[in-house]
Amino acid sequence: MMLIDPQNKLLQTQIMDLIMKKDPRIVVAKDYNYSCTKLQYKEDGKLFLSFTCFNYNEIFSIAGNYMIEKYYKDYTKEAADVGFHLTFSFDAQSAKEEPKIPKNATEAEKAELQELKQQIRAENQKLFEKVTKDFSQIRRNFYAAAFE
Repeated sequence: MMLIDPQNKLLQTQIMDLIMKKDPRIVVAKDYNYSCTKLQYKEDGKLFLSFTCFNYNEIFSIAGNYMIEKYYKDYTKEAADVGFHLTFSFDAQSAKEEPKIPKNATEAEKAELQELKQQIRAENQKLFEKVTKDFSQIRRNFYAAAFE
């Protein structure tokens, strides 16, 4: 039996890298089954995921809307990029901002703000991990939706 990881490891590391570093660039990953995924982080803080594959129209007609509703309803469906069939976006600016600790803050205020920063960091990390999982599994979700 062949075991295939549902997440594309290249996409997984690149998605988190793009979000955390806020680096405006493009990453393209071509897969063994003629599928192609493109990630693009833009300066406005949006991360775009574009996907295409050889038999897109046939599979999408069977379960495309189901896949979108099940896995990608939390993301904005955009007009497809040139050369791709499907594009979603995530606004990384939706992550919460960490509060700045003022220099004249008391020790109690510093401790309180530090705790708040840790809570916000944990929430943002959870959000980014969800986006990373969802976007890195686009190929798996697309092909599997017809059988679910």
